[in-house]
Amino acid sequence: MKLKYYTILVCCFLCASVFAGEIKQMPYPDIKEGDKICTDKGINWITKCRKDSPETFLRTGSEFYSNDKNIFFNTDCSYLFINKGRLIGYSPEFLKFYEFEPKENQVSKRELFPDEVQSLFRNFKVVKISDFSDKTNSYRFDKSDSPRILLINDTDRNFSNYSFTTNNAKFTPYIINNAINVTKDGMIQFSRFGDNTKTSPWFVLLTK
Repeated sequence: MKLKYYTILVCCFLCASVFAGEIKQMPYPDIKEGDKICTDKGINWITKCRKDSPETFLRTGSEFYSNDKNIFFNTDCSYLFINKGRLIGYSPEFLKFYEFEPKENQVSKRELFPDEVQSLFRNFKVVKISDFSDKTNSYRFDKSDSPRILLINDTDRNFSNYSFTTNNAKFTPYIINNAINVTKDGMIQFSRFGDNTKTSPWFVLLTK
């Protein structure tokens, strides 16, 4: 019973340290569950589909279903949005952004380069996994330059179940697991359930 009570206290402390406000939305509105999208002449993706549109696609989870209720394509992404006719998705498992391009009766998937991600999210500082120190797995930055951090995986590493935690800093999380807004300096860990092992190392952000 004491152990359970102690665990609850620790969890409450961590939550109080981490969340300096409500969860923030990303700049581009997410395509919601049950929303429909279509293409404009088979080129650009749009959300305002006409009743006479030859084909619309219904979002269900990470998948889009065609009019005949069959899966047309699977994005493997949790956050999906349209920007200037481009369908973009984010994978929390790999910390990567992808573009889904319509081609005839298929949809191609392409990983975005870090500079492309930066151009999409100009108010964020994009930090690549390769930017972290090889020796300490840490990365130092000045939040006065940009308090909003967006982690991008430019390796083959899997980041399933990774999230941000801290004991002395403060930040506001976004709806995707690789983005935060830092409000108080300190050390922030990006880890899988707080572990720091050879197979699942943490990545440390040091703010000043």
